[in-house]
Amino acid sequence: MNTRRRLLLFGLLAGLITLAVGGWMLWPRPSAITSENAAKIQVGMTLAEVEVILGAQARRELPPGGLVTTIGPVVPDAWWQSEDALVWIYLDSGRVAEIHCVDGPSDLDPLSLIPPWLRRWLRL
Repeated sequence: MNTRRRLLLFGLLAGLITLAVGGWMLWPRPSAITSENAAKIQVGMTLAEVEVILGAQARRELPPGGLVTTIGPVVPDAWWQSEDALVWIYLDSGRVAEIHCVDGPSDLDPLSLIPPWLRRWLRL
């Protein structure tokens, strides 16, 4: 086998390996923000314990243009949102006092999150 053919085969193999590793690294990981994980949260847990269960600090894991939420007049101390669930907690002295979870977009009507006066104004 000549040198040119070996280089071509080596380059092709290296390219395929690079493509496979890149695809594996970029493949979306399942979110830890689920109603099953929210059910593991107990009153009295610290915020750090909740963050371990839900995968990290409070965050949104939605694509741009995904659901934007207003939870109500009382702002939660921390909240997590993914395509699967919306979880929010209220803390008292650094420990969980209340936990709320709503399943993903199928159970969460985006229009219900818009104040009624704004829906009327936008004619939604």
